Amino acid sequence: MTGSPHKNLLPFFLLALTTVCMGCAAPSIPVRFTAIQPPVLEVTSGRTIANMGFNGDGLALNDRVGFLITQRLRADTTITVIEPRKILRVLSRYTYTAGQISDSLALDAGRALDADLVLIGDLEKVYTEQYGEEKKYRMQESFTPSGYRLIDRPYYEPFIDQAATMTATLRAIQVPSGHIINEKFVRVSDTLHIVLPTRLEKPPEGIIPVENISPQLSDKIRTELITQLIGTFAWHQVIVTREIYEKIKPDNADIVALRGGDWARARAIWKQTVLDAPDNAAAWNNLGVAYEQARMPNEAQQAYARALALKPKDKMILRNSRGREGR
Repeated sequence: MTGSPHKNLLPFFLLALTTVCMGCAAPSIPVRFTAIQPPVLEVTSGRTIANMGFNGDGLALNDRVGFLITQRLRADTTITVIEPRKILRVLSRYTYTAGQISDSLALDAGRALDADLVLIGDLEKVYTEQYGEEKKYRMQESFTPSGYRLIDRPYYEPFIDQAATMTATLRAIQVPSGHIINEKFVRVSDTLHIVLPTRLEKPPEGIIPVENISPQLSDKIRTELITQLIGTFAWHQVIVTREIYEKIKPDNADIVALRGGDWARARAIWKQTVLDAPDNAAAWNNLGVAYEQARMPNEAQQAYARALALKPKDKMILRNSRGREGR
């Protein structure tokens, strides 16, 4: 009796299926970790920083802005920020005027404090006011030959337009060499329209400079200035989402270590894997993720580049090697 042709073809189907599955990409799992973007002012981990504050005529404003920036720096545990009281004690040894600390004095104080880096800035503010009157109309009852009726009566609403501009320059100076490693400039402006209860008899003409403005405007512009200053040099923590390939090792020891939070062991396994199999793109990808988690961006970039050289169209590797996700 002749066998079924379908039975004769079954081994070939199984062989083809096995061959296709062997070429399938290994399944992947997403991993999340906290990474820190390097600061714009090149402050690297482990540095000791002395924030000398800001120079300028507005001493209260200088102190407030300098204090808030110091507080933000102290929130980063990867660097050491010298206490303001220690800085003031050292500065008291020198003859200087508050709000006029030179870069050379800041460096001398930084050396006495054994700092790696000093921050020193300049802060200026310009406040102006302009008086004006706006013609408006209100509905009123009025007696006319035809009787009472509602009419639009004009009146003038007095106001003052306040404008504020704050400008800050922040320098990061390397103490051993005295070189400025970076300098940042920030300018913020805003206005406030204030309606007055009564008209002024002799209002000032044109735009005039003033020493003080509404707390509503000054607080708003100061907050924006500090936010932008911090954004130019402070470290930022971001949550990073990446994907790794499973089953890189036959016994899944790398995945077991990863799921147990042992990134160091997983990284060591993948380092050994790429030594044993340098053409394993998946292992290079995983090693790049592990380097990112360890805050080793240069090594991560090299690992991703090697993975992409082996598999330039791999979507997972392309996603991992691009800008950080999850911001």
